[in-house]
Amino acid sequence: MAQSSVCSGKIFSDAVLANEANPGAVTQHLDTALFAGSYGLSGGVFQMKGRAICQAFVPSTLLPGGGGTINIGFVKSTFNGTVFIGYYDGINYHVEKSTSNKQDQAFIRTLWHRIKTDKIKRWQGIKLNLKPLAANTSVAIWYRTDRQASFTNSGYTIDSTNQDKPVLFAVQPRSREIQFKLVYTTATTHTPELLTYDVLHEELNTIR
Repeated sequence: MAQSSVCSGKIFSDAVLANEANPGAVTQHLDTALFAGSYGLSGGVFQMKGRAICQAFVPSTLLPGGGGTINIGFVKSTFNGTVFIGYYDGINYHVEKSTSNKQDQAFIRTLWHRIKTDKIKRWQGIKLNLKPLAANTSVAIWYRTDRQASFTNSGYTIDSTNQDKPVLFAVQPRSREIQFKLVYTTATTHTPELLTYDVLHEELNTIR
């Protein structure tokens, strides 16, 4: 089982659905909490720390960032920090332990941002507060303004050369709310680490 991503700060994800969580698939891990993601939406183990949720581990049978039909029955943490999971992939049962390998395309979904219900926004982008990015690591910015829609690629990527700058782009259509998806590209032993973020917008008009 490979480690996918590390995050902390004000992050939230809809990675797990209430009817798809097994009681044994939630555990305390060092100073964080780990839980299994939705087996039909976001396969893998997610991490929660300081209001942060991200895809922390994925089984060897899945790729980070993708959906996967796996049902994780238990998540356990040992005193030395190793994580064990047991899951069913629809055909076979597996038990795996975490490794130090980093994999590409792990993701974070932010919460849905909606500041005032009577305002339409021209969303202008996002500012990420990341730990210094290692060479060959980056974060791609995706977004959506409709809860039933797929994410749209903004065309912008953050790396070590521009991580101190906001990502500015014209979000279409104008809307009252927005959700971002951040996709990590990792190096052999390095992965991006997100601390906090700020959503950028301009208020346009009031709906009467």
